[in-house]
Amino acid sequence: MRRPIAHLELSPMIDTMASLTVMLFAMALWGTAAAVPVEQSIGCNLGCGIGGEPGAPPLTIHFTQDQVWFGRKMEHGRLLPRSDGLVDVALVDAMLRFDRFLYPRDAMVILNVDDGVAYGDMLTTLDRARRYGYDRPLLAGGPARER
Repeated sequence: MRRPIAHLELSPMIDTMASLTVMLFAMALWGTAAAVPVEQSIGCNLGCGIGGEPGAPPLTIHFTQDQVWFGRKMEHGRLLPRSDGLVDVALVDAMLRFDRFLYPRDAMVILNVDDGVAYGDMLTTLDRARRYGYDRPLLAGGPARER
């Protein structure tokens, strides 16, 4: 007596795998094409409320062990000294008020905190920034890198 021959049809599996591979490639290309660089999304020229004036960089506050850098561009920034290792809250308030006067529509602030800086300094400054209308905070950490 002969055994029945088992026949396995592979065409549906091959069609399915080919379709899934094409979809994978299409999604990879779409994801790459839809990616927006960070530098481009920070300076919004379309009036979306991110920058106070078209192309203006966001307000950055960089905490180090001995000082606080406050500004939008390196050449126009200001170093705020620390007194007894603490941030001078009145000076931070004055700087936030002045920046709010110059950039009334800006909602973004970047807080960059080096390793070893007290967590309370960042939280105090974040609360003050929110009080002045900076409701889009970006938190960063680590020391600044040389370019």
